[in-house]
Amino acid sequence: MDRTLDGYVFSDMAHARQWLSQGFVRRAEIQLEEVTVEPPKRCPRCDGAGHLDVVRFLRKLTPQEIADI
Repeated sequence: MDRTLDGYVFSDMAHARQWLSQGFVRRAEIQLEEVTVEPPKRCPRCDGAGHLDVVRFLRKLTPQEIADI
């Protein structure tokens, strides 16, 4: 499971923690979601020259969970 930020998926908790620790980030204004990311699939539109990523929403994180990251 991963965390997202406006469509961006953090690869792991350490990456999310590093981003959230920056001075310009206002944790109280951040909304994160827990998602699963399926392995890339060949794109049927371009005959496999590209790939599709499927991201499935699981749940929104609470403000306390964000503060604890």
